[in-house]
Amino acid sequence: MLHILRCLDGAGRVNQQTLANLTYKDKSSLSYLIKNLEKRELVRREEDESDKRSKQVILTSKGEELYIRIRKIIEDVYQELEKNQNPGHIRLCIDYMKEFTQTVKDEQTT
Repeated sequence: MLHILRCLDGAGRVNQQTLANLTYKDKSSLSYLIKNLEKRELVRREEDESDKRSKQVILTSKGEELYIRIRKIIEDVYQELEKNQNPGHIRLCIDYMKEFTQTVKDEQTT
C-alpha cells in the first residue's frame, strides 16, 4: 500500500499499467490493492482520456494526508536512528539495501 501511495505522491495521475510496472505487481494483484485503497477513499480511478480502455489512478486528498503522516513518522524514526548510530553506518546500510533491491528487481525482469 505504501509503495502505491509513494508512486502516486506528486505524480498527479498514473495509469494502472505504469503503476504495475513501478510497483512490480501483476495486474490482478494491483487491481485488488487499488480496490482496497478506493474503499478507504485514499485513491480514485478515472477513465484515461487518451485511451478509454485504460484507467488513471489518482491520490485523493485523504490519501495525500495519510502519506504525509506516514512520511513524517518515517523521517522521525530516521532522525532517532541518527542520534544513536554513526551516520556513515546508516548510509552504508541504505546503500546495501538499495543494492539488494536492485538485484531483486533485476531477477524479476529476467
